[in-house]
Parts: sequence; structure tokens; C-alpha cells
Amino acid sequence: QRRAYCAIRNPGNPWVVRQLRDVYVRKARYESYRCRSAYKLMEMHEKLNLFQPGQCIVECGAAPGSWTQVLARQLKGPQVPEPARSQALIVAFDLQHIAPVPNAVCLSEVDIRSAQCLASLREALTDRPVDWVLSDMAPSASGERSLDSAVCVELCELALQLCLRLGRPGSGFVCKLWDGAETARLEAPLRRFFTGGVRRVKPPASRGDSAEFYFVARGLQLPSA
Repeated sequence: QRRAYCAIRNPGNPWVVRQLRDVYVRKARYESYRCRSAYKLMEMHEKLNLFQPGQCIVECGAAPGSWTQVLARQLKGPQVPEPARSQALIVAFDLQHIAPVPNAVCLSEVDIRSAQCLASLREALTDRPVDWVLSDMAPSASGERSLDSAVCVELCELALQLCLRLGRPGSGFVCKLWDGAETARLEAPLRRFFTGGVRRVKPPASRGDSAEFYFVARGLQLPSA
């Protein structure tokens, strides 16, 4: 709200100018998505056919909920036949508040670093194994690219741990990173745990001047006990 207020008072602000010119920002408003990042997930799904009817998905770092909206429409929308629509389960959580999204379970003020996070997710999932763990988490930018990239990798590692604990053989994993020297630290375990392949993806909706990209991994092979 504060940024929007400043935008009205400072229409020449570079951030405001970019937002006004951004086709994805305008499209998100028209199609009632909470922010433009919805199209990043849609484009990855359209390219790689990620989600299937009836699946169970956990979304990390979900606020403000645009990815959750995409998942709800993809898995729980009126175009999805029964019984797949009823079987699908979407559990989204974030450290911040998430306004409710129809056909999804939204957990606010859940810290992925806390021991309670796993317990809260298991309660929401009712012990159902997860088909996909998605992470769009990112730290508040410090301006120091190497540090920001390292913290982003740390968040992805925490999401990967959730995938290993909540997933089933064959599950998938999507996470956002900021390109940097630490990226290889995550790629190595992904290739070890996911035998269906690991792809580096930068969807068209991701701004060209952004260092962000996504790893998409398939075919989880759970480690031996």
C-alpha cells in the first residue's frame, strides 16, 4: 500500500514507470492475479507439463498468493473433472500473512526455519505424500549480490529438506535462485536425489535484467533410511 501511495505521488519514479509499462502487470490485474509472478509458474507448467489432476502440492514462500491462485485454477478449477478435483490438495505457507485463496489451504506466519513448520504442514496434509514442493522464496535484497544469492540457496536447501521429508518416490521440486557462485551448492544434491532430470529455467515472465532463475527437478529418489 505504501509503495502504491508513493506511486501516485511520484509518477516519474523509475519503478512506477516500469510497472506501468509491464505487460504482465497489466495482464495480472485484468485476470485477477495478485501479482505478475503468476505467469512465471504458468509458463513453466505450459513448457514442462508440471502438474497433473489430483496431485498434492506444498508451496513455500507463497505470499501474496499468485502461485497459489494458479495452482487452484489448474488443479481445482471447474475444468478439472471429478474425482481429481476433490483429490487435489494445495497447501501454501509463508512467514508473512497470506489472504485466503479459494480451494487452497493457506498457512500464515509459518517460518520454514522453525521446527513447527514441518508439524504444521503434516497436520494440513493429513499425512498425505506430496507430489510437488515449490519454492518462490527469496530474501530481502541487501544489494550485495553474492550474499543475496547465498541466502537464496539456503532457503532452497530448506525447501529441499521439506521435499525429502514430505515427498514420495517420483515427486518433483521447483525452486527460485539468484544466480551466483553458490548455485552449484544446490545443483549437486538435486542431481543426486532427482533421477528424472534437473533443468534450469528462466520463464519469459522473469525480467531480463533479473538474476533469478528456477531449478525444476523430477523423479525424487528418497534416500535410504
